[in-house]
Amino acid sequence: MADIISDPPMDTREIPSQEINEPTDVNPVEPVEIVEPVPAIKQQSIDLPQSRKRTELKNPFGTLTPVAYRLVIWEKPVNSGIVLGGSLAFLIFTSLFSAFNAICAAAVFIIGANTAYVFALKQYKTVFKQEDAHPYAKYLDNPPQLLRTFVDRYYDVGVDGINYTAQEGTKIVLVEDTSRSLKYVLGCFVLWTLGSWFSFVTLLGIALVLGFTLPIAYQKNKVVVDAKYAVAAAAARTYTDQGLELAKKYTGDIFAKGKNMAKGEAEKKKE
Repeated sequence: MADIISDPPMDTREIPSQEINEPTDVNPVEPVEIVEPVPAIKQQSIDLPQSRKRTELKNPFGTLTPVAYRLVIWEKPVNSGIVLGGSLAFLIFTSLFSAFNAICAAAVFIIGANTAYVFALKQYKTVFKQEDAHPYAKYLDNPPQLLRTFVDRYYDVGVDGINYTAQEGTKIVLVEDTSRSLKYVLGCFVLWTLGSWFSFVTLLGIALVLGFTLPIAYQKNKVVVDAKYAVAAAAARTYTDQGLELAKKYTGDIFAKGKNMAKGEAEKKKE
Protein backbone atom coordinates (compact mmCIF):
# COMPACT_ATOMS: atom_id res chain seq x y z
CA MET A 1 0.00 0.00 0.00
CA ALA A 2 2.87 2.35 0.87
CA ASP A 3 4.58 1.57 -2.40
CA ILE A 4 1.50 2.48 -4.39
CA ILE A 5 1.21 5.91 -2.68
CA SER A 6 4.89 6.91 -2.95
CA ASP A 7 5.46 5.81 -6.53
CA PRO A 8 2.85 6.95 -9.01
CA PRO A 9 2.50 4.94 -12.17
CA MET A 10 4.76 5.79 -15.14
CA ASP A 11 1.95 6.80 -17.50
CA THR A 12 0.72 9.54 -15.13
CA ARG A 13 4.11 11.08 -14.25
CA GLU A 14 4.70 14.71 -15.59
CA ILE A 15 7.70 14.84 -17.87
CA PRO A 16 9.25 18.33 -18.31
CA SER A 17 8.79 19.63 -21.83
CA GLN A 18 11.42 21.43 -23.91
CA GLU A 19 9.01 24.29 -24.52
CA ILE A 20 9.87 25.63 -21.04
CA ASN A 21 13.30 26.73 -22.28
CA GLU A 22 11.89 28.71 -25.28
CA PRO A 23 11.49 32.49 -24.93
CA THR A 24 8.08 33.58 -23.76
CA ASP A 25 8.16 37.13 -25.27
CA VAL A 26 7.16 35.95 -28.81
CA ASN A 27 3.45 35.78 -29.39
CA PRO A 28 2.83 32.66 -31.49
CA VAL A 29 -0.60 33.98 -32.57
CA GLU A 30 0.71 37.11 -34.41
CA PRO A 31 2.12 36.35 -37.91
CA VAL A 32 5.68 37.36 -38.54
CA GLU A 33 6.08 39.66 -41.57
CA ILE A 34 8.82 38.53 -43.90
CA VAL A 35 10.50 41.40 -45.77
CA GLU A 36 11.86 40.30 -49.10
CA PRO A 37 14.94 42.13 -50.35
CA VAL A 38 14.36 44.37 -53.35
CA PRO A 39 16.53 43.43 -56.32
CA ALA A 40 19.29 45.85 -57.27
CA ILE A 41 17.80 46.51 -60.70
CA LYS A 42 14.43 47.43 -59.20
CA GLN A 43 16.06 49.84 -56.74
CA GLN A 44 17.89 51.59 -59.54
CA SER A 45 14.68 52.00 -61.54
CA ILE A 46 13.02 53.61 -58.50
CA ASP A 47 15.88 56.04 -57.91
CA LEU A 48 16.01 57.27 -61.53
CA PRO A 49 14.51 60.76 -61.88
CA GLN A 50 11.49 61.05 -64.11
CA SER A 51 11.69 63.54 -66.98
CA ARG A 52 9.29 66.46 -66.67
CA LYS A 53 6.86 67.19 -69.46
CA ARG A 54 7.55 70.50 -71.17
CA THR A 55 4.91 73.16 -70.61
CA GLU A 56 4.31 75.61 -73.44
CA LEU A 57 4.01 79.20 -72.24
CA LYS A 58 1.33 81.46 -73.64
CA ASN A 59 2.47 84.45 -75.65
CA PRO A 60 2.03 87.47 -73.33
CA PHE A 61 2.50 89.91 -76.24
CA GLY A 62 -0.63 88.71 -78.03
CA THR A 63 -2.68 91.61 -76.69
CA LEU A 64 -0.18 94.12 -78.07
CA THR A 65 -0.40 92.81 -81.63
CA PRO A 66 -3.84 94.31 -82.46
CA VAL A 67 -2.79 97.67 -81.00
CA ALA A 68 0.41 97.75 -83.07
CA TYR A 69 -1.49 96.67 -86.17
CA ARG A 70 -4.00 99.51 -85.79
CA LEU A 71 -1.13 101.97 -85.43
CA VAL A 72 0.83 100.86 -88.50
CA ILE A 73 -2.22 100.80 -90.81
CA TRP A 74 -3.09 104.34 -89.67
CA GLU A 75 -6.57 103.45 -88.45
CA LYS A 76 -6.44 106.64 -86.38
CA PRO A 77 -3.99 108.96 -88.19
CA VAL A 78 -3.59 111.28 -85.20
CA ASN A 79 -2.45 108.49 -82.87
CA SER A 80 -0.17 106.94 -85.51
CA GLY A 81 1.36 110.33 -86.33
CA ILE A 82 2.01 111.08 -82.66
CA VAL A 83 3.69 107.71 -82.09
CA LEU A 84 5.83 107.93 -85.24
CA GLY A 85 6.78 111.57 -84.73
CA GLY A 86 7.56 111.12 -81.05
CA SER A 87 9.67 108.03 -81.71
CA LEU A 88 11.68 109.75 -84.47
CA ALA A 89 12.12 112.89 -82.33
CA PHE A 90 13.42 110.76 -79.45
CA LEU A 91 15.87 108.96 -81.75
CA ILE A 92 17.14 112.22 -83.22
CA PHE A 93 17.50 113.76 -79.76
CA THR A 94 19.43 110.78 -78.37
CA SER A 95 21.70 110.76 -81.42
CA LEU A 96 22.60 114.43 -80.91
CA PHE A 97 22.75 114.60 -77.11
CA SER A 98 23.72 112.28 -74.31
CA ALA A 99 20.79 110.90 -72.33
CA PHE A 100 22.65 111.45 -69.02
CA ASN A 101 23.42 115.08 -69.85
CA ALA A 102 19.85 115.64 -71.02
CA ILE A 103 18.42 114.30 -67.73
CA CYS A 104 20.78 116.44 -65.66
CA ALA A 105 20.01 119.54 -67.73
CA ALA A 106 16.26 118.95 -67.42
CA ALA A 107 16.62 118.54 -63.63
CA VAL A 108 18.57 121.83 -63.38
CA PHE A 109 15.96 123.79 -65.33
CA ILE A 110 12.93 122.26 -63.59
CA ILE A 111 14.26 122.50 -60.03
CA GLY A 112 15.76 125.96 -60.67
CA ALA A 113 12.51 127.32 -62.14
CA ASN A 114 10.43 125.93 -59.25
CA THR A 115 12.87 127.37 -56.70
CA ALA A 116 12.62 130.82 -58.26
CA TYR A 117 8.82 130.57 -58.44
CA VAL A 118 8.38 129.48 -54.80
CA PHE A 119 10.82 132.15 -53.52
CA ALA A 120 9.17 134.92 -55.53
CA LEU A 121 5.68 133.90 -54.40
CA LYS A 122 6.72 133.85 -50.75
CA GLN A 123 8.21 137.33 -51.05
CA TYR A 124 5.05 138.59 -52.74
CA LYS A 125 2.85 137.22 -49.95
CA THR A 126 5.15 138.68 -47.32
CA VAL A 127 5.03 142.15 -48.87
CA PHE A 128 1.27 142.16 -49.28
CA LYS A 129 0.72 140.40 -45.92
CA GLN A 130 -1.09 137.42 -47.36
CA GLU A 131 -1.28 133.96 -45.90
CA ASP A 132 2.07 132.26 -46.29
CA ALA A 133 1.06 128.95 -47.87
CA HIS A 134 3.24 126.81 -50.02
CA PRO A 135 2.04 126.85 -53.64
CA TYR A 136 2.59 123.11 -53.93
CA ALA A 137 1.10 122.17 -50.55
CA LYS A 138 -1.52 119.95 -52.15
CA TYR A 139 1.12 117.92 -53.97
CA LEU A 140 3.44 117.80 -50.96
CA ASP A 141 0.70 116.42 -48.73
CA ASN A 142 -0.33 113.85 -51.33
CA PRO A 143 2.77 112.95 -53.34
CA PRO A 144 2.26 110.78 -56.43
CA GLN A 145 2.67 107.10 -55.72
CA LEU A 146 2.53 103.95 -57.76
CA LEU A 147 -0.35 101.64 -56.96
CA ARG A 148 0.85 98.21 -55.87
CA THR A 149 -1.80 96.53 -58.03
CA PHE A 150 -0.48 98.42 -61.06
CA VAL A 151 3.11 97.41 -60.30
CA ASP A 152 2.17 93.77 -59.62
CA ARG A 153 0.23 93.58 -62.88
CA TYR A 154 3.05 94.83 -65.06
CA TYR A 155 5.61 92.89 -63.04
CA ASP A 156 3.75 89.67 -63.87
CA VAL A 157 3.55 90.70 -67.54
CA GLY A 158 7.30 91.40 -67.56
CA VAL A 159 8.19 88.06 -65.99
CA ASP A 160 5.90 86.22 -68.42
CA GLY A 161 7.49 88.09 -71.32
CA ILE A 162 11.02 87.19 -70.20
CA ASN A 163 10.11 83.52 -69.74
CA TYR A 164 8.36 83.36 -73.12
CA THR A 165 11.32 85.02 -74.84
CA ALA A 166 13.72 82.59 -73.17
CA GLN A 167 11.57 79.63 -74.26
CA GLU A 168 11.37 80.77 -77.89
CA GLY A 169 15.07 81.65 -77.94
CA THR A 170 15.94 78.19 -76.66
CA LYS A 171 13.88 76.62 -79.45
CA ILE A 172 15.68 78.72 -82.06
CA VAL A 173 19.21 78.26 -80.72
CA LEU A 174 18.83 74.52 -80.10
CA VAL A 175 17.16 74.07 -83.54
CA GLU A 176 13.80 72.57 -82.67
CA ASP A 177 12.56 73.59 -86.14
CA THR A 178 15.29 73.71 -88.79
CA SER A 179 13.50 76.08 -91.17
CA ARG A 180 12.70 78.51 -88.36
CA SER A 181 16.28 78.54 -87.10
CA LEU A 182 17.58 79.10 -90.66
CA LYS A 183 15.25 82.09 -91.03
CA TYR A 184 16.69 83.64 -87.88
CA VAL A 185 20.24 82.91 -89.07
CA LEU A 186 19.50 84.70 -92.34
CA GLY A 187 17.81 87.61 -90.58
CA CYS A 188 20.66 88.05 -88.08
CA PHE A 189 23.17 87.92 -90.93
CA VAL A 190 21.30 90.69 -92.76
CA LEU A 191 21.17 92.81 -89.59
CA TRP A 192 24.86 92.12 -88.97
CA THR A 193 25.70 93.33 -92.48
CA LEU A 194 23.51 96.44 -92.17
CA GLY A 195 24.99 97.14 -88.74
CA SER A 196 28.43 97.46 -90.33
CA TRP A 197 27.06 100.15 -92.66
CA PHE A 198 24.71 102.13 -90.35
CA SER A 199 24.52 102.92 -86.66
CA PHE A 200 21.93 101.32 -84.40
CA VAL A 201 19.93 104.54 -84.10
CA THR A 202 19.84 104.89 -87.90
CA LEU A 203 18.68 101.29 -88.32
CA LEU A 204 15.99 101.81 -85.70
CA GLY A 205 14.79 104.95 -87.48
CA ILE A 206 14.66 103.14 -90.84
CA ALA A 207 12.72 100.28 -89.22
CA LEU A 208 10.21 102.75 -87.75
CA VAL A 209 9.64 104.49 -91.08
CA LEU A 210 9.27 101.21 -92.95
CA GLY A 211 7.01 99.82 -90.25
CA PHE A 212 4.61 102.75 -90.60
CA THR A 213 4.72 102.91 -94.43
CA LEU A 214 4.92 99.35 -95.80
CA PRO A 215 1.73 97.96 -94.17
CA ILE A 216 -0.47 100.81 -95.41
CA ALA A 217 1.14 100.61 -98.86
CA TYR A 218 0.45 96.87 -98.93
CA GLN A 219 -3.18 97.41 -97.96
CA LYS A 220 -3.67 99.84 -100.84
CA ASN A 221 -1.87 97.65 -103.43
CA LYS A 222 -2.65 94.20 -102.07
CA VAL A 223 -3.68 92.58 -105.38
CA VAL A 224 -0.59 93.72 -107.30
CA VAL A 225 1.79 92.88 -104.45
CA ASP A 226 0.33 89.39 -103.96
CA ALA A 227 0.65 88.63 -107.69
CA LYS A 228 4.28 89.79 -107.78
CA TYR A 229 5.04 87.86 -104.61
CA ALA A 230 3.56 84.67 -106.06
CA VAL A 231 5.75 84.97 -109.17
CA ALA A 232 8.87 85.68 -107.10
CA ALA A 233 8.12 82.82 -104.71
CA ALA A 234 7.64 80.36 -107.58
CA ALA A 235 10.93 81.43 -109.18
CA ALA A 236 12.76 81.19 -105.86
CA ARG A 237 11.30 77.74 -105.26
CA THR A 238 12.42 76.61 -108.72
CA TYR A 239 15.96 77.85 -108.21
CA THR A 240 16.07 76.29 -104.77
CA ASP A 241 14.98 72.90 -106.09
CA GLN A 242 17.56 73.09 -108.88
CA GLY A 243 20.26 73.95 -106.40
CA LEU A 244 19.29 71.06 -104.14
CA GLU A 245 19.35 68.64 -107.09
CA LEU A 246 22.80 69.84 -108.14
CA ALA A 247 24.04 69.58 -104.58
CA LYS A 248 22.73 66.01 -104.28
CA LYS A 249 24.29 65.10 -107.60
CA TYR A 250 27.73 66.49 -106.75
CA THR A 251 27.72 65.06 -103.25
CA GLY A 252 26.69 61.66 -104.67
CA ASP A 253 29.51 61.78 -107.21
CA ILE A 254 32.04 62.74 -104.57
CA PHE A 255 30.82 59.95 -102.30
CA ALA A 256 31.05 57.39 -105.15
CA LYS A 257 34.57 58.53 -106.05
CA GLY A 258 35.64 58.32 -102.46
CA LYS A 259 34.15 54.86 -102.11
CA ASN A 260 35.91 53.63 -105.28
CA MET A 261 39.22 55.08 -104.11
CA ALA A 262 38.84 53.35 -100.77
CA LYS A 263 38.15 50.03 -102.49
CA GLY A 264 41.18 50.50 -104.74
CA GLU A 265 43.44 51.21 -101.80
CA ALA A 266 42.13 48.14 -100.01
CA GLU A 267 42.79 45.93 -103.04
CA LYS A 268 46.32 47.32 -103.38
CA LYS A 269 47.04 46.50 -99.77
CA LYS A 270 45.77 42.93 -100.27
CA GLU A 271 48.07 42.45 -103.30
